[in-house]
Amino acid sequence: MIYQDSGALLDDIQKSLSNLDLVVALKIIKKYLSLINKSNYEFLIINLIKICRLNNNSFDLIIEELKKLNTSTYLFKISTYISLFYTSLSSNRYDKALIYLDIIRRAKTVGKNCLFISSLETLLDRYSNRIDNIPNYCEEEYQYIKSKCELLLSKKGIILLDSMDEYQINVYIKVLKERFPNISYSVVNDKNKKRIALIYKRKERIFYDFNKKYIELNEYYKKENYSECINLCKEMIEFGQWRPSVFAKLGLNYIKVGNNLEAIDYLTYATLLSQTLPEEQDVKRYDYTKIIRDLKHNINYSKLESKKSIGTKELHKIISYIYETKLDVETACYNLGLNDLDIKIVKLLLAKIYYSQGSLKKGDEFVTSVERSLDKNTGIIEMLNEIKRNKKIYVHKGKIFEEQLSLTFKPNK
Repeated sequence: MIYQDSGALLDDIQKSLSNLDLVVALKIIKKYLSLINKSNYEFLIINLIKICRLNNNSFDLIIEELKKLNTSTYLFKISTYISLFYTSLSSNRYDKALIYLDIIRRAKTVGKNCLFISSLETLLDRYSNRIDNIPNYCEEEYQYIKSKCELLLSKKGIILLDSMDEYQINVYIKVLKERFPNISYSVVNDKNKKRIALIYKRKERIFYDFNKKYIELNEYYKKENYSECINLCKEMIEFGQWRPSVFAKLGLNYIKVGNNLEAIDYLTYATLLSQTLPEEQDVKRYDYTKIIRDLKHNINYSKLESKKSIGTKELHKIISYIYETKLDVETACYNLGLNDLDIKIVKLLLAKIYYSQGSLKKGDEFVTSVERSLDKNTGIIEMLNEIKRNKKIYVHKGKIFEEQLSLTFKPNK
């Protein structure tokens, strides 16, 4: 089916691109692709925008491709981008070659596979032998790392990202180096992929007696004081003790207090770190694979949607805290002990309240924040879609919350 009412969106996309307002353009592009049922081609459009930026910001190619996508005869040809990859290499445009390589790599999301992708990667590496040519990260990639860094500052310890290929690892490392230079991180091997661990580390340098702390740690464990063990392990990590044994002990103590989700991350990282470090470092090799598998099996993920029931009373507390501290909603919720899913629920409830109070722009701001976030489960997606679908109903219905919300509230920093 060809959608006729997509022309206005194309005009808005063209206008935003002309003004180099890429954040707005990407939001409208997402809406357009969703409308024409081609959301799985987002990777293509984002990469083509990067190509256009290298071509003096001429975005005609984007509009042309978006129009083609809205036809019944559209056919994605991976051979086109393989050819462009070789052309870029031959003209020493390694920056463009990297972008085309990313298109080729991600083409599997639309059912197109390149059987010799590793050969192309090797060829590019041989030609360029540089990592500086990694194309600029998109807004969504920046927001993803930003949310993880904020979570790290709230939780301390580590935040272990998902497994990813070499290319995506390098993109996220570029985000960390350019936008979050004070955040420490480590990269570990995970079979044929890699993982990034964000690690909370203190800025100040003072003497810290690790041997003495190890003795204290063992004493706490013998006394079954597992909470103190967890606090002490995190403190050791803060002061730079990143041996696999510390992460392993932390994971094992989380099992003792019944926090299997945290235990899985720390035991996974201890396993991967011990197997990544070179043998000459004489590090004990850990393998908690079986324990991790058992822990995952025992977690009822359907009950992990929220730590708390976010009712009217709980929402009043959160709103009062935001007024008192003048923090953004995300940071305030982290301080109050809410998890990522709790925070998404709070944002959507606030959006609903703003709509009912006639503050459409503010409501949209909170909805967009949840839309752009990663790790949305089925419950959050359903709630998000329901609020978007009933937006006008909330407006006509009027106030659903007795307290008038301040227009100064922000979803995040």
